Amino acid sequence: MKHGRRDANHAEIARTFEQLGCTVFDTSAVGCDFPDMVIGCAGRNLLIEAKSDNGKLSEGQDGFRERWRGQYDVVRSPEDAELIVAAIRKEFRK
Repeated sequence: MKHGRRDANHAEIARTFEQLGCTVFDTSAVGCDFPDMVIGCAGRNLLIEAKSDNGKLSEGQDGFRERWRGQYDVVRSPEDAELIVAAIRKEFRK
């Protein structure tokens, strides 16, 4: 079984989600192309893959993303995390 590894910005992205009031469960050790984090935000569950600015999804990660029927986001910065949370909260208020 191939275990995952963390991109350099993983901790910063997780911390940003937490500071925005989200629940963060680190799944980076799961491996097998499963995303790095499961985020709980405004009653929604998100699968998050943390990548550096130039990081690319592996073939397996891309395949997982294509098959997944829920929300899956690639987050490259704290600003990306902020935009996702803002969009969810805006949708939640409707």
